[in-house]
Amino acid sequence: MKIDELNKYIKHYLENDKTKSAIMLNAPWGTGKSFYIQNVLREYLKKDDIDRCIVVSLYGMKDLSEISKSLYLEIRVKPVKEKASDKLETFTGKSKIGGKHSSEIVATIANGGKTILKGLTGYFGVDLSLDEGLLQKLYESIDLSGKLIVLEDVERSEIDLISLMGYVNNLVEHDGAKVMLVANEDEIIKKQTKEAETKEQEEKLESYHKLGLDNRPYTVETKAYLRTKEKTISDTIIYEGDYTEAVTNIMLSFENRKLSEFISDDCIKELVSILQKKNLRSFIYACQKTVDIYEVLPDDLEYTFAKTIFFGIVIYSLRMKSGEILKWDGDKNLSVTLSNGNYPLFRFCYNYIWEHIIEKEAVDEAEKALKNLHLYDRHQSKSDEDLNAIYSFYLQSESALAVHLNNIGQRLQNPDDISYYEYGKLANYVVAVTDFVDYDISLIKTLLISNLSGKGDRINEYFLFHSGTQTISEEKKKEFAELKQNMIHALNEKRDSLWGFDYETTSIKKLYESVAEHESEIRSNGKFVSLFDLDKLITMLTKCSSSEIEDIRHIFYLVYQYHYNKDNDSTEKRMMVLLLDKVQLLIKENTNIDRIQKLQLKWFCDKLAEYIQKLS
Repeated sequence: MKIDELNKYIKHYLENDKTKSAIMLNAPWGTGKSFYIQNVLREYLKKDDIDRCIVVSLYGMKDLSEISKSLYLEIRVKPVKEKASDKLETFTGKSKIGGKHSSEIVATIANGGKTILKGLTGYFGVDLSLDEGLLQKLYESIDLSGKLIVLEDVERSEIDLISLMGYVNNLVEHDGAKVMLVANEDEIIKKQTKEAETKEQEEKLESYHKLGLDNRPYTVETKAYLRTKEKTISDTIIYEGDYTEAVTNIMLSFENRKLSEFISDDCIKELVSILQKKNLRSFIYACQKTVDIYEVLPDDLEYTFAKTIFFGIVIYSLRMKSGEILKWDGDKNLSVTLSNGNYPLFRFCYNYIWEHIIEKEAVDEAEKALKNLHLYDRHQSKSDEDLNAIYSFYLQSESALAVHLNNIGQRLQNPDDISYYEYGKLANYVVAVTDFVDYDISLIKTLLISNLSGKGDRINEYFLFHSGTQTISEEKKKEFAELKQNMIHALNEKRDSLWGFDYETTSIKKLYESVAEHESEIRSNGKFVSLFDLDKLITMLTKCSSSEIEDIRHIFYLVYQYHYNKDNDSTEKRMMVLLLDKVQLLIKENTNIDRIQKLQLKWFCDKLAEYIQKLS
């Protein structure tokens, strides 16, 4: 049932139904039921600008009297336009409310204060703690004509379902009310878990199981619920909604200019594809976090950067709200593993979600990192016939794959043809397809390695291998692992010389900046201290000032403070121990360094000892 059809059906039920029964709106969690009710249905049912919906959530309610209290407050408490000073006086009990009747006092409190009101009713002399019988009489005195009572979150209530159905039945049958229950019945209707008691039952269950059917009987509680529901509820409507419209309306509801830039057919289609009709609460959460961030960033935020902020948060929020505990997994600026390669999650967005802070410098660095990620994408095309054929090899014929592999080999001879950021994924796939087609890929492998040679200062290794295929044999896994290692080695060839570090004290600052820029790649490579000429390093330390020694300590701290790839532990540990010995000897024997310099060197030794322990 489409939205306009659903609106008409509910309106007809409200105005014309004579069955004295309730209706139910049923759908899984997060499909937009509540958003539809609050933002579409309420407006549609308004008559003479009067709201005809009385919406109460049963989430966490423990007894029926709580429903009556909430309904009473929803019906009697109306928003009143007042000056701020009037509202303050109303709450403080000053002259503005001096001689008013308590019900008038209640009526002056705006919708946003209902939760507070429940705790203040005693102060105002309004007794809402009456027993259920008296409260029901009070409730019955309220005019319900032309009103639709909407009871949401039925499955999240702690009230016994049979009792709840009896309560609803009283409303519709005796009070003449119109009631719509909103529920996720998948969480209510349960099948028995008990195994079959006879061979015949077991065979029957097995036959249904093979057909993809669940023929287990309902639980006793479910049977009782269904019997009571049949008496109380006339129609159950499966809420499908218009997901595209819901996504659009959610974005519009934030009234943010930057967010509204992405309310286009293409962007909405892309968002719906990302969301895959999952929980819209996660999308609302993502929109809120995005708008919070937009509001502290410059108004002229570049479109691609702004879109990546939004889409990266959406993808991350979906994963986070599904229950995953997602710690940071990326370089210092962005992560594709927490989001995806098209829309990485920026570190400053991650920090805002978890720590509620935004650092301007981090935003600038993130924008530069995104541009670097797209550095070679000027030649990339989503319609690249050869790449798409390789990536969807399971849909191709062997002869067609051979042609596309040959084309790839020819194209790689021009390093500017295929985006470098396709190389990791391409390497994975060309190895995988040789399980299914006879083709010599040695030329492709050679070109993938040689084209990357020395480009580590421009290509972020972290993003090179962020996607690929798992459809690969053990033998091919080993072949790909070797190819990957060779590609990384070629990429970082210049890095193995420590960016041309010449062991002059004037070059320490430059080395610090280079290490800070590439710290995650260095840790991933698992090789740093072993790149130094230790004798030259010790000689340089004898010439360093105290602040320069501190810079050296910080350089090592950047690399070894966090998780470190342990593939080269034996070499790294051996070199670290050797460096520690040499620095300790320098402290002991060199008389040309002062006590402050020795203090710095001692602190350096303490840290080296910690790093050795990490590598053990």
